[in-house]
Amino acid sequence: GSGVRGQAGALFVSGLASGLLLTTRIAAGVALPVIGLYIIWGTVRRGVRSSSFILHPSSFILGLLPGLAILAWYNLARFGTPLASGYASESGLFTTPLGVGLYGLLLSPGKSVLLFAPPLLLSIPGAVLLWRRGEAGLAMLCAGLFLSHLLLYAMWGEWQGGGVWGPRFLLPVVAVGMLPAAALGGGAREVSRRLRLALYALALALALAGLLGNLGGVLLSANTYLNSPGGADRVYSLAGSPLLAHWRILLDRWGRYLAPPPACALGGGWYPSESASAERAAHRPGRAGSRADPRRAAASLPRDAAGVGAPSNPRGDLEPPGRRLQPARR
Repeated sequence: GSGVRGQAGALFVSGLASGLLLTTRIAAGVALPVIGLYIIWGTVRRGVRSSSFILHPSSFILGLLPGLAILAWYNLARFGTPLASGYASESGLFTTPLGVGLYGLLLSPGKSVLLFAPPLLLSIPGAVLLWRRGEAGLAMLCAGLFLSHLLLYAMWGEWQGGGVWGPRFLLPVVAVGMLPAAALGGGAREVSRRLRLALYALALALALAGLLGNLGGVLLSANTYLNSPGGADRVYSLAGSPLLAHWRILLDRWGRYLAPPPACALGGGWYPSESASAERAAHRPGRAGSRADPRRAAASLPRDAAGVGAPSNPRGDLEPPGRRLQPARR
């Protein structure tokens, strides 16, 4: 009927979007099996006719073709074969133990996705609530899409993502991972008022924590901290985590901005850049209780004595002595 055709059309659009996803990042292909299993599971669960069972997956696969065709054309033009992607040399770089990568992407102070996006924690109770409501498929889809990227990059040799802000490899699935948290909005009406207020307070606290943490990355360039020498470990040390270090740098700069500038006053004497020998010669005492003429003493110096030397004009006049800055007395 029209309902079956409507579902087939929606699956075609879903396949079209999924196929075009590959043209933006080839690693996003790990999400395709998750989406395919979700479609098959949903079709079986609804108990539709055998014709619909074939039509639904076929519509999704048909939607994939335009994106796959674009990807194959690009690879052919760039590498001379439609099967090359430019990443063949990196296929052997999955050298990180799974436990190390999972700890780094989930719990390390410098790269934990849960610290850079704290509201993700709300998706755990949200997924449980979806499951109890009979929407287990949606909960599994969101979890599968998030886990597909998490497991892939946890084994990658450069799971940290290089010198960047946060766990950049997980950024594409942060929004998907947040979807189950939306179920808490409706589920809050099903609990007591006290528990509902506690839930809202927790959501607000996590949102503010994420806002403040990432605001430091907006106000200060990540390169400023990443290129600074020394310091604590920036992945496994809490003190070295960019979430804290950026604010530490910003507060230090603000403190220096508010500090009163040093007061200076003009005093007699020579500029610091002028030759010390010139100053000594100009102030060399003659007979007791008197000083030699500074003009005569300066004229006797070499011409390259830091700006003081023999007169260069026909009259033999010397420039008057300069003045130097001296700290004011407070």
